[in-house]
Amino acid sequence: MYGLLSSLSFLTEVNGIVLDTTGNDNEKTKDVELVEMKAKEERILSTTMTATTSWKYFDDGSGMYRDYTANLDTTWIIKTTNPSCRVVVEFVYIRIEKGYDFVKIYQTAELESDYFDDHPMVGPWYASEANKLGVRFTSDSNVHQDGFRAKYIQNCATTIPERNFMKLSATNSWKTLDYPAQNKLYEVRLHLFWLIQPSTKNCKVIVQFNSVLLDQPTYDEDSNQDYLLVFQAGRNHDFNDDYHDYPTIGERMIALKDYPSDNPYELAFQLNTNADNRAKGFVVQYKQVCNSNTNDDWRYNEILSASNDWKTVKDSYPTGIAHPYGISRHWSFRPTSVGCKARVELIMLRDTSTWGEFDGGVYIYLSDEAGSQSARVGLYYDSTHGNGRVSLRFYVSSSQVYSQMFEARYRQVCY
Repeated sequence: MYGLLSSLSFLTEVNGIVLDTTGNDNEKTKDVELVEMKAKEERILSTTMTATTSWKYFDDGSGMYRDYTANLDTTWIIKTTNPSCRVVVEFVYIRIEKGYDFVKIYQTAELESDYFDDHPMVGPWYASEANKLGVRFTSDSNVHQDGFRAKYIQNCATTIPERNFMKLSATNSWKTLDYPAQNKLYEVRLHLFWLIQPSTKNCKVIVQFNSVLLDQPTYDEDSNQDYLLVFQAGRNHDFNDDYHDYPTIGERMIALKDYPSDNPYELAFQLNTNADNRAKGFVVQYKQVCNSNTNDDWRYNEILSASNDWKTVKDSYPTGIAHPYGISRHWSFRPTSVGCKARVELIMLRDTSTWGEFDGGVYIYLSDEAGSQSARVGLYYDSTHGNGRVSLRFYVSSSQVYSQMFEARYRQVCY
């Protein structure tokens, strides 16, 4: 009896494969590996799609914003209807486990060739070399996220730009760009570009950022953190790397001398985000200025008329925050009567005696933008310029928690 039992094998069926559960541990391990291999092979899928002149969509197979499954190895081959055209793919969102799951893009349908991107971003256009393009998605056995959604189209242009600019037209009235809007969070892996162009020839674009909320913001474009840049746009909408800046909240920026000379006065934004967390993005206002007689009026957040009676002004940004790029605001005080001058007096001023040289402060300009000096409480600041104007600016750097900086009163004095 015992001999009969010892000679029996215990058979188990798993995923259509019969396993012998008797025997040594090495044999059991081989059987389990065989099951896992077969299971993964069943998840290797290949789909062929045809690109036309209208955008079409595909995703990782789980549906929008649903976790993808384990051990995927899925390939999409996209071809054009016109053999002389190319395939363009753009990602709508991509949320995968960094370093373990991969979306690889191949410029040809031959997936054995080197892929030209294994870390695609949301925003850029990925174009094939000829009329076919391959996308391959692989996942490991654990930690699954929302996957990706992408769109594709046939493009027959001679040159296909890598940057997909979202173009905005500036007019004489302020417009607002709120991205991603309605208090939503932006996507991870963004690489987005906006181009703002004047609607009238020889006019210049100006912008003012009212909010910038990024995850782990940085000044370093080479880091793996989030950043927002403002560029002077050049011919063919290339960026002039000799001029770019980080937006300071409240401070206005203007398109400089056209670069090159035959290009309109444009500004462009670039938003890059990492593969980890999401935040609320930015809010920016933009318009064009066309009258050269306005001189530097574009730079002021407010132009205030000084009459014979005292009026008050104070900074009004939300307090108790440390803004990653700093906060700035600029006022111009102007007499209403000919021959008079503006007078400004500080009646409250935050103590910044412990701040460093570049941490910020409140500054008075008695002659347009010349001759700035640190403001003090209780002194009268009268214009020394023939136009009778005084301006006041405050600035708080990214290293300081912001609270109210000043309160001032102003009027005109006539001699």
